[in-house]
Amino acid sequence: MNCFEFWASIINSISWPLVVLIISIIFRKPLIGILSNIRKLRVGNSEVEFEVGRTVSEAKENFALKIDKELAEFYDNLAGISPRAVVLVVWDEFQRTAQKVVGSTVDYSIVFDELQSQGLLKETEANSLKRLREFKYRLLDQGENLSEAKIAEYGSVIREITNNLESRIKRKD
Repeated sequence: MNCFEFWASIINSISWPLVVLIISIIFRKPLIGILSNIRKLRVGNSEVEFEVGRTVSEAKENFALKIDKELAEFYDNLAGISPRAVVLVVWDEFQRTAQKVVGSTVDYSIVFDELQSQGLLKETEANSLKRLREFKYRLLDQGENLSEAKIAEYGSVIREITNNLESRIKRKD
């Protein structure tokens, strides 16, 4: 192999990764927009759920949550038995807590607005709860499938938000 063949083979082997890199830099913003709309990605037996993970992470951040390990384990076990049960249980607990302040309305948008108007939720927290509630409907009504781990994490976050809300209600009283 002479010098020319050597450089030709080097250029040949790095050309397609370099083209992909240049294209991704040029079209960075549109690619981010497209990728942010991807909810699930499945490759072989592996599946990644982006939207739920982002929403749950955002809620953890907005509420400054630290998930109790025992609580996480409980919801992990429950998700193994019935993922629907996790969703139903955590939202029932949240609703009972919110009713202490709001009354018996079942319209969550009214509940979130009322909790926010009373200073028990910040706007970012209310928005996080609204997005988490959307998953409730997608999971229960539309039968969207999520991994047991994601359901358990979702349940733990809603339960910690409920605990957080209960503490705020007690401090307010």
